[in-house]
This record gives sequence, C-alpha cells and structure tokens, in this order.
Amino acid sequence: MKRNTKDEIYNALLSHVNRKGIADISTLELAKELGISESVIFYHFKNVRNLVDECAVRYDRELMEKAVQCILDGKDMSQTWDVLMEYVLKEPNGANFYFDYVNYYGFDPTENNKRSDEFLKIAKILFKEKSGLDNHTILVLWDYITTQLFYYCNKMTKGFMEPNEENKALVKKIAFLVYDNI
Repeated sequence: MKRNTKDEIYNALLSHVNRKGIADISTLELAKELGISESVIFYHFKNVRNLVDECAVRYDRELMEKAVQCILDGKDMSQTWDVLMEYVLKEPNGANFYFDYVNYYGFDPTENNKRSDEFLKIAKILFKEKSGLDNHTILVLWDYITTQLFYYCNKMTKGFMEPNEENKALVKKIAFLVYDNI
C-alpha cells in the first residue's frame, strides 16, 4: 500500500504541536517520528510556515465540511455547535493546533483573504435567523463562536476543565451570549 506522506506529516504535526506548542516545531523530530528524512518534509512544504499554514487550511476545511454537513442535515447553529464540540473533543490535536496557530500567527478570518470568503458563505447560512447582519458582523460572530469552541475545548483536552455535560453546557452558554443578544 502506498504511503500518503503528506497526510502523515499533517497528522504528525498536529500531534507534535499538541505536545510542544507551535513555536517549537522541529522538522527533524517530525521526520524521526515518521521514519523519513527531513528533506521529504521540505519536498512537500517549502518551509515550516508553509507547513503550518497548509495544515491550518486543511483543518479549516475539515471544520467547514462538518458545518456544511450540519446545514445539509437541517441543523441550526446551536445543534451545529454541539456537533463541532463533539468533533474537536474527539479529535483534540486539530483543535489544539488551530488554537495555537491562531494565537501565534494572529490569523483572523475577518481579514480580507480567500478563507474569509469561505467562512462567510457558511456563516451566512448558519446565522440565517439573524437577518440584517452585515458581512463583517457575521464574520466577527463566527470568529467569536469558534474561538470560544477552540479555547474551551483546549482547556478540556489539556485537563484544566472537566469535559462533562455540565461544563459543555456552560461553555455553550458563554459562546452563545453574544449570538443570542445580537
């Protein structure tokens, strides 16, 4: 069976960042973990920043696919939140990576970039009952809600907060304070 080295690098990076943080990425350690030479990593990614950016985009896409599936299934924003929370708690390396990425590099989906257009399309559908919101407000609201999701899931998966139903409900209430009052 043929190896999908790029996928393996992606998964190894998520795990690596979860253990060490995004500021301490070592391509040499990644290569050793995967049993490949460091040059293989740089064959797929021109530098470390390109590697983390591509992984962030890939994780964005995974979450967007989950959100789109919720839309197709007729779920509202509250139900979508539940699906996304369960997903990130089940697969915490991605959420922890993305949380570190956003904080370290200062990515903001409300900035004018190609990802903000994708976020906007999905967020407009998820927030359809919040009519009259302009595009910027929709993006800020989506950013706020997902930031809360990543922040509290990060706390839960790192052991700072118990991932029980009571805490999940509290986190949802916090995240939806703005949503419910806008």
